[in-house]
Amino acid sequence: PSHDKIEIAELLIKSGHYTQSVHAFYYSCLQLMICAYCKKNGLGSLGQYDAVAPNSKTHVWLSNNLYGLLRKVKGLSSKERDRLALDFNYLINDLKDSRVAADYKERVFNQIDIDGIGGIRELSDNIIRIITDNLIKK
Repeated sequence: PSHDKIEIAELLIKSGHYTQSVHAFYYSCLQLMICAYCKKNGLGSLGQYDAVAPNSKTHVWLSNNLYGLLRKVKGLSSKERDRLALDFNYLINDLKDSRVAADYKERVFNQIDIDGIGGIRELSDNIIRIITDNLIKK
């Protein structure tokens, strides 16, 4: 499902719908976060995830849980784990703020916002890399 959202984001970008692509990038990361949480907590289905996730503030709850999981990654020093968790926290909050701006605050995003240095695509790619390398593959 996460890859589907990335493909949708790419189609939106190709069509010049940059603002709408922010939503797809964010939700691709959120879906991967759910997968990582389930894997690390032995949950085999989305139904099991729904049973433990709160009904409100789910995104914040999930981000906080992944932050905690990243601080426990094996094979890294304490300092490296802290840096990894802080990087994730910064990236996901930045992407979430952009998604909120795109969805609710009528901010218009352009190609530079998406593809420029520190843009939405880079945020998304870094979040996906952190989650995949440290929570999915391990």
